[in-house]
Amino acid sequence: MSKIKTIAIVGAGVAGLSAAIRCAVKGHRVVVFEQGINAGGVSVSWNRKGYHFEGGMHWLVGSSPRIGSIYRRWKEVGALQDNNPISFQDPVYVYRRDGVCLNLWRDIDKLEAEMLEFDPSENKATKRFCRTIRQAISFFCAPGNARELLLKIVRTPVFALKLPGILKKNSGELTSMFSNPYLRGLVNNMVDPEQNAISLVYTMATFLGGDSGYPKGGSTTMVQNMLERAESLGVEISYRSKVERVLVRDGRAIGVRCNGELFPADDVIVTTDTVRALDTMFETPLKERWIKKLHVFKNPQTCMFLSLGVESELEGLHSGLRIETKYPTNIALTEHKSLWISIYRASETGYAPEGCSALTVILFGDSYDFWKSARELGHYKDAKEKVADFVIKVLENELPQLKDKIKVIDLATPLTYERYCGNFRGAWMSMWPKGVLPVSVPATCRSVKGLHFAGFRTQLSGGLPVALNSGYKSASAV
Repeated sequence: MSKIKTIAIVGAGVAGLSAAIRCAVKGHRVVVFEQGINAGGVSVSWNRKGYHFEGGMHWLVGSSPRIGSIYRRWKEVGALQDNNPISFQDPVYVYRRDGVCLNLWRDIDKLEAEMLEFDPSENKATKRFCRTIRQAISFFCAPGNARELLLKIVRTPVFALKLPGILKKNSGELTSMFSNPYLRGLVNNMVDPEQNAISLVYTMATFLGGDSGYPKGGSTTMVQNMLERAESLGVEISYRSKVERVLVRDGRAIGVRCNGELFPADDVIVTTDTVRALDTMFETPLKERWIKKLHVFKNPQTCMFLSLGVESELEGLHSGLRIETKYPTNIALTEHKSLWISIYRASETGYAPEGCSALTVILFGDSYDFWKSARELGHYKDAKEKVADFVIKVLENELPQLKDKIKVIDLATPLTYERYCGNFRGAWMSMWPKGVLPVSVPATCRSVKGLHFAGFRTQLSGGLPVALNSGYKSASAV
């Protein structure tokens, strides 16, 4: 019989909870230290004046058996249950520019047909792009029938040969095969164009392969389900508990120092931002090859996140919108052409009062220095109000239905994410540069026994599946 250990886990995000549940299933005593007042980490939502704003999840990879191993693990940690059935929005989103609307359908044949009808002169580029996505679906998704199994056998080797070429480009470069700006914008707004092209291909493959739905209740219900599963296994979660040091003696992790007190443990799993943890939590810096590489590729994926409470259900608008402006707009010293909009209607989600909607807008771009300067100069609050007002004017120009209907305004900046999660430059994911092989942090540190890493930045580019899998992997090494 294996030894029953005491495990200290730093962070109660999805990675920390996944690791905690896996360790507890193995029979260990588990204590999770969370610096905030809630679990979930970056995967979190919040309430403002009767509105509920989804800030942590926009789709879930592994929400269907088509992504088998991830789906099974979501079920194992209790994230997916009968109380949060999956909805598969179709189209995924509507792309709008200059009055033109195009749909990103979940059916690859339907998507290809719409693109060909919109611009027949792009026949070659459209067929080439859709062929790559079909091959990626076969490569990444489990076959649903005998025909798909046969196609997988044929397509998988072909896609594997394409992978090196895809990895050499970012998403914007991959979609430059389209001369038509509307077709290019349609597919280029699935992920940040600066992300490695494989991010776009993989994400589209999961959507068009029958996965990436939205669980009812979003991140709130999913995290609550995981908490209940953890607590049923005896996991202890200590909130308002900031870990200052991971304690190491004679080449072995022996516990953590939290709020000035020592907590002894047989193993320590760090699930907060790995870069920030390496810089602040160790009295003697760790020396391993992967650490240097991780610091080189610590590119933050940051954003501003605007949440609006709207006194209208905004009938006639699709719940997912990608609105691209004709010219880049300068907001907080960063250029923006696309507004990523999600609408959560009271009648569909319950996230707003009756007859109303909760609307969120993602504005990608590294505005961290702008906001840090604003805080240091003492006008952070004023800057937030000005930025929010400006973005609302842009929105009202694109969506006149919003005029005089906005009653709640809440803007999260990179400093917000930094304050609540402790992430480097307020990032919520990592930017995966083109031409770079995936940076993968080992689940167990070689130079310090009993020390493990999971979660944010342990694998490019990040997201919920990385949090789940890395937490599971680190716990398996205990």
